[in-house]
Amino acid sequence: MTFSKILATTTIVGMMGTTAFANDINFAQSSGTIGAVTFTQQGGAGNVISADGVTSAAAATVVGSLATLKMEQLGATNATSFAITTGSSSAGNVAVLLDGSGNTSALAVSQVATDTLSYSVSIQGNDNTIDSTISAHSAVVNIESQGNGIDYTIGQTGGLADLNVHSITANVSKIGDAAATISLTQSGLSNTIALGTPSAYGVFTGTGGLTLNDGATFSITQSADAASYTADHTIAAGGSLTIVQAN
Repeated sequence: MTFSKILATTTIVGMMGTTAFANDINFAQSSGTIGAVTFTQQGGAGNVISADGVTSAAAATVVGSLATLKMEQLGATNATSFAITTGSSSAGNVAVLLDGSGNTSALAVSQVATDTLSYSVSIQGNDNTIDSTISAHSAVVNIESQGNGIDYTIGQTGGLADLNVHSITANVSKIGDAAATISLTQSGLSNTIALGTPSAYGVFTGTGGLTLNDGATFSITQSADAASYTADHTIAAGGSLTIVQAN
């Protein structure tokens, strides 16, 4: 694997800037095994973690086995973008903590049929966007969010969709009158979605389920022989909720 020409089983990257400069990290793992990589960015707005450290359009690539990837971004208009491909049986954990506003987090995961993934996102602030596509045998997604103007798209699928087991647990609180869009899509053998009490990560307590003040669009699509959806909803006037379960 390659990471700034440093070989290690545990890597911690920390960057601190001022309000006048953004922090940029470019990352690539080409093969092998890493135990843990932790990115911590502190300072001004416009922090980027990607393949080139310039734009989130170029996803940072991970090929091989990365047991734990943790990203902590403090400030505003932060962006992380990762594309993970595993070639052998492994268990992975991705944790994203975005503390601020205008943050974006993009993740694409492609795994073999025996892989598992735990993906945790904790966001505090306004105008935050998550866009994730996860292909794995067993993918567990935990989301904790509090703020306004949220936009989340989470998709769980795979080449052998009939054999995949997926779950999403989310605690989402949206305040204010900015538009919100949440879309959760699953295909597999057994799908579960529960809104309320995700595993603790970041600063939230994991209670409350889904609270969307003012206008919001919330949609769930599950395609499986066995699908379940449980939630505690508060959606104000002007919002919409659409749930589709089909096999």
